Amino acid sequence: MTTQIRIPSSLRELTEQQAEIEVTANSVEAAIEELVDSFPRLEGKLLSTSGELHSFLNIFVGERNIRDMQGLATEIPSGQTLLIVSALAGG
Repeated sequence: MTTQIRIPSSLRELTEQQAEIEVTANSVEAAIEELVDSFPRLEGKLLSTSGELHSFLNIFVGERNIRDMQGLATEIPSGQTLLIVSALAGG
């Protein structure tokens, strides 16, 4: 199944400035793996060395955060887009 991944501006320098990337995956984990395979500079930017999503990132399937679902094992329903969101900090 084809899925669109929306890339935050903070990571676009690692995806050749592409804001949306199409992958073929049934789960969030498979989508992230394909994304990193296509753009190796993303290695370590999305997942920790233990394979967990970095705490400063959130991934949404549609409008739902995968942290509130099955995490990286979350299945991607047909027609849904993945949205990667970087946390903002400052004050």
